[in-house]
Amino acid sequence: MGLTVTTYAHDPAASTLLGCWPTGDGAVAHRVARVPKNLHPLLTRRAVTALTMLSGRLWLAYSESAVDRIDPARVTAALTDSSAFDADGFDDPDPGGDEPLPEALVEVAAALGDTLELAPGRVFREAVLAEVRAELAAVAAAERGDLTGRAAQAVVHPRPDAPPGQVAAAHTLLHTDPLDPRPLLTGVEPNAAAVAVLPWLRAATRVAARRIGHTADDVVALAEAITHEDLAVVRHVLAATPVLDDPTVVHHLLQEAMLAARGRMIVCCDAHGEPVGDGRRVVETVLDPREPGPDLVGGLVRGIQCCLRVWLDGVPPDAVSPLGLRERFVDELRTAVRTI
Repeated sequence: MGLTVTTYAHDPAASTLLGCWPTGDGAVAHRVARVPKNLHPLLTRRAVTALTMLSGRLWLAYSESAVDRIDPARVTAALTDSSAFDADGFDDPDPGGDEPLPEALVEVAAALGDTLELAPGRVFREAVLAEVRAELAAVAAAERGDLTGRAAQAVVHPRPDAPPGQVAAAHTLLHTDPLDPRPLLTGVEPNAAAVAVLPWLRAATRVAARRIGHTADDVVALAEAITHEDLAVVRHVLAATPVLDDPTVVHHLLQEAMLAARGRMIVCCDAHGEPVGDGRRVVETVLDPREPGPDLVGGLVRGIQCCLRVWLDGVPPDAVSPLGLRERFVDELRTAVRTI
């Protein structure tokens, strides 16, 4: 599917339909409905497949800033009266296909409605309808910038832009502790979080460089040697930021990874990569296509942590305790960020 979405499953032993959605720090599971005993397991699995696909299309709309194109009333109407809509099946599980988003949503909802019509009684149907409404409400809340509750899963869905309010929230979290990625990963939209982290990363390389008497460009190489890590994300963004502004760098990285997740080949007229003809080159994403947002934000904060390791190499052995050194580095980092 290419997106981390609310995933549904049937627990036949407990006769229960379950939902599970990501938070940026593990996942939350909940019981959606009790499955009628005389509902065939095949029909139940069809229902969970349709619910997962519906969630995928809803969060795709969020990640593409297209929530305003969703008509919740039309989606729920397709569930309750699928005969009024065309529901010929849904063989393609890719929510990033070429079908227009509103029609794709209604098609999946109508197919789910067809399955629900075969379920005995009203309780199961009403529970599934309530679940769809809850997912619609979560996407709408995330669009408003409210990432609490079920809308918290928005933190794993990068958007094409970085809302200023989210960037400001990320800066506040970074000022509190620029070495801890968890508040960013669980409370801020990833595009905005990454845009906010970039100046802190650049400042961290300068703080470390001053301490050890090397250039900022040397810091990343030294960090890789000390930690034995490949800081590919850090190297990539620091090489790009002198040419492009921070939002553009983040947008390009996330866009490449999301296209890769959907099976799209990425080509551009660039000097890097393998030639594919006509002067074009294949460009490989440095992010995990399955979770590009968390991978980018976590990678950038890891870069700041590694700058601390380099900075510590320039501190005399008889210096204060490690905890005190950490705070001194953070204080220098806060000062450096204010001067950028």
